[in-house]
Amino acid sequence: MQWITQYNCAEAKIKMKQAALLDGGTIHAAGAAFQRLGSGVLIRPINVLALSALIDSYVLFERLVVPTLADKLLAEFNTDAQTILKKRNAAFDLTRDAEAIFDQQLGPVSSKDDETGFAIHASSFSGGRRRLEASYHHPQTAAILRRFKKLDLKTEPLNDVAERIWWLTRFKRVFGEEGMPYMSADELFSLNPTTTKRVLTEQAENPEDYFVKAGWIVMACSGQTYGLNGSVSLADKRYESYFFSHDIVRIIPNAHRIRRGYLYAALGHPRFGRPLVIRYAYGTSIPHLDPGDVASIPIVRFDKSLENEIADRMEKAVRLRAEADELENAVAERADQLIDQFLHASDLPTR
Repeated sequence: MQWITQYNCAEAKIKMKQAALLDGGTIHAAGAAFQRLGSGVLIRPINVLALSALIDSYVLFERLVVPTLADKLLAEFNTDAQTILKKRNAAFDLTRDAEAIFDQQLGPVSSKDDETGFAIHASSFSGGRRRLEASYHHPQTAAILRRFKKLDLKTEPLNDVAERIWWLTRFKRVFGEEGMPYMSADELFSLNPTTTKRVLTEQAENPEDYFVKAGWIVMACSGQTYGLNGSVSLADKRYESYFFSHDIVRIIPNAHRIRRGYLYAALGHPRFGRPLVIRYAYGTSIPHLDPGDVASIPIVRFDKSLENEIADRMEKAVRLRAEADELENAVAERADQLIDQFLHASDLPTR
């Protein structure tokens, strides 16, 4: 092992990070070996094995052939990458601006009650759905509703500003290459989701009901309350070709009553929207949201000009994200084509 003690430890740590073929445990064990070697301490057998794996991976990594793009192609890819980033950053800024308008209009909301323990009147759960869960009566949501009332702002139940709110029943999903692209709730809320499954729609009753239309709002209705549950997305044209999971509540905004961009913002606002949504979740292991409860979510209303201002920003943000995703997919497809040509020894300029 004399030769390994002469190995440049700093360089080795860099190469360990580059060697993506190694798992985290192996890299950690190899790193520990370098530390022991550097301090003159005997290394353990497991560290020797990790070092061997590191060396093998490093040799393989050094032999990987990476094609070098012609300057013109490289410039085109860099330009597209910058365009994608600009669109996504602009979409993020527009969303933040829309949320800031909410914040400016509603101001700070504070609760006198400690969320670790609070008391409510028995009349609070003696009517309606008679919800006994403490989360439904959370002091913060009560403070939000009091704030709306103090500012003399009108609220309407979601059902009054939507044409339809519903979910679909479970069915035995059979996947196959001949099926339709399948969109799960996890994929829906991922950045530029890549669907890998195709579902055979013949297994479901009324399979056309599982598709969505541009302009609909879709809401995750199962999962942890600190996770995806209650999250909303405004569908665009891209989603019309996907077969969606049953675990999503479909909401069709009533265009005569509310702008879809404003409703999207009102439901998804982190301080004034989401808390009013997630309070309706029920269950312990995997909480769920029921369409009947979702229909009663209070939607705060501002004057029309202000709502249009918020809606314009949110709808433009959705449009920019869609454009960024489409460009990213086109860039990835072009890169795949160039790599395929390279692997098949086609004539490609390198400089």
